[in-house]
Amino acid sequence: MAFEKKVRQAARFIDKFRNNDKVRYIFPPSEKGVYHPKVYLFENGNGAWECIIGSPNFTRFAFEKNRETAVLISSDDNNAMDAYSTIDRIITADWNNGKQIDEVAFEEYKKNRENRPNSTQEPSDQQDSQRAEIFDILYISWPKYYQLITTEDKSLKERLEVLKFAQKRFLQEIPFNKLDTLEKKRIAGLIKDDEADWKFFGSTGSSGLFAHAIIVNNQNISEALDKIPIKGEVYKKDYENYIQEFSQVKGGGLATATRLLAMKRPDYFLCVNGKNKNELCEDFDIPKNITVENYWGRVVEKVKHCAWWQAEKPKDLEGLSVWESRTALLDVLYYRP
Repeated sequence: MAFEKKVRQAARFIDKFRNNDKVRYIFPPSEKGVYHPKVYLFENGNGAWECIIGSPNFTRFAFEKNRETAVLISSDDNNAMDAYSTIDRIITADWNNGKQIDEVAFEEYKKNRENRPNSTQEPSDQQDSQRAEIFDILYISWPKYYQLITTEDKSLKERLEVLKFAQKRFLQEIPFNKLDTLEKKRIAGLIKDDEADWKFFGSTGSSGLFAHAIIVNNQNISEALDKIPIKGEVYKKDYENYIQEFSQVKGGGLATATRLLAMKRPDYFLCVNGKNKNELCEDFDIPKNITVENYWGRVVEKVKHCAWWQAEKPKDLEGLSVWESRTALLDVLYYRP
């Protein structure tokens, strides 16, 4: 997991700065090892300077939590000019050997990283499934995403049945408040019965007020869901109209609101709750303080920019069933009991 995280961070860093002419990258051939020096030179323009040379990467963990070793050299030291000349020569040589990365090279880098096996993984940990693989959810292709979803755990079939049940009801264009109580409980994730574990994609039973609202057939829930189209593109305004209505429901919050959204439009929405939020936010590089007000911008927009989300509709039935629920199924990757 630690190595996987470093790979994701590296790809994002490169993408953020690859068009900056003040940043260059060095990728030595694999047989020559990795480029690993950490040299931090600071100058104030008046001839004063300080340089840190040692083990720490330029990260928060390196400077706040890790145990690292480094040497501080400054313009006040003996033989400072000799030291500065050596440091400057090394940095200049590396700068001249470095290069910017164009789109083609960056895509090749991501492809190589995506397909690279995790050499740090112990054999005993291989059963830890695809989360032990190196992948960056922001950049992976549809085939890779499909592979991750379909091999992550054994719950996919039952999860798809839960979504299929909800989709069938919504496609009939029957208002939510016209469904029978059992159907509403299933769609809301309140129960588990002999047919399925309807609590997949977010159990809402812990919110007594919301559960009561479902049971007593709260009109605001039904009217909120009516704001979301069952087919075609979903727009931010649709979501805002949904939230405006849903906010009238007692016990309604991010988890309950997004649970119902994921049931109606699993291609656009993911139920975000305490069981999946931590790693989801880490991988998508978003703050953890997600609310119903910022969910569209922080989650939906981020997901819509992913290559796997924008991929063309598969022609095979198995691929199509996952593609049509591709956003809600992120829960397969990020749910932690």
